[in-house]
Amino acid sequence: MKIYAGDVPQGTKIYVDGVEISRVFYVDTKKGLVRRYRDGLTLDRWRKRVLSESLRGRIIIEFPED
Repeated sequence: MKIYAGDVPQGTKIYVDGVEISRVFYVDTKKGLVRRYRDGLTLDRWRKRVLSESLRGRIIIEFPED
């Protein structure tokens, strides 16, 4: 299941191998892939894009209870 940042309600928690991950903008549970912005919001050397990183592992998504 592919999930993008705007597709989930506020308060959703995403775990990779049991560790909670913040600043996530893309999740693919089938491939075990998470894309997230780095902590501190680092820019590239031309200061045009925010740098991101990919994490792989077992993905758990917890949706907030209503």
